[in-house]
Amino acid sequence: MARRFDRSVGTELAALPPQGSAVPAAPRGIAAGMTGQLSLDATQRPVPLLASDSSQTQPIMPDTRIPRLYLVTPHDMAPAAFADRLCAALATDTVACVRLSIPAIAAEDDRCRAADLVRPVCHEADVPLVIEEHHRLVVPLGLDGVHLRSSRASIGALRRELGKDRIIGADGGTERHKAMTLAEAGADYVTLGPIRAPAALGNGVCAEDGLFHWWSEMIEVPAVAEGGVTLGDAARLGPYADFAVPDETLWQAEDIAAALRAFAAALATPVPAAP
Repeated sequence: MARRFDRSVGTELAALPPQGSAVPAAPRGIAAGMTGQLSLDATQRPVPLLASDSSQTQPIMPDTRIPRLYLVTPHDMAPAAFADRLCAALATDTVACVRLSIPAIAAEDDRCRAADLVRPVCHEADVPLVIEEHHRLVVPLGLDGVHLRSSRASIGALRRELGKDRIIGADGGTERHKAMTLAEAGADYVTLGPIRAPAALGNGVCAEDGLFHWWSEMIEVPAVAEGGVTLGDAARLGPYADFAVPDETLWQAEDIAAALRAFAAALATPVPAAP
């Protein structure tokens, strides 16, 4: 049974009928959790995108919203050993989604082997697994969706190709216009960032807190904070982001479960009281 997550409570919401296509595993979609107020009727898409009352000063998210963690696999992972570490991470019940990130130079066979090792761990924990960029591997490998970084693939075309139940996420970067355009195109979630990044990466521009504040007030499509997110960042952005990707150094933690619980606790920081 495919399952969805509701971002307003951060827990499993409802079991959905299995997807009709013949794939190794039905997707565990977080599309409902990653499309704001998406109806349990999976035939509907979330509308409107923008909060209808432009004078609204409070975030559109309900007070019961609990932001959750989104994990990205390290590029240097040894899949067999990593699967055990991932199993311990998912056992904390703090993770909403896992993204399989494999170097662009990797052979397709290596991507398939990595997916075959990681997918059962995620699906056993009822956590969706998306792959970075390689949307053509989603269906053959029984994955739950794709995350677009620099791909020029059309979100609309991918929606028709992958179906309504699979997840399509995209990098929104640090600019409001780009991120909002992706949301309007039908992305199930948009990543905003980097929060912190080495000077060698990108153009060196980082996402300001104000971007998350604005997004939480105006946009219903969930936002994922990504790019060097520390515990302090998680505590500061938790009231405004729906999901957060911990800095990749998390995977070096001796006790991965304890590290994840610390991040989850930081994300649960309440919205600061108005002066």
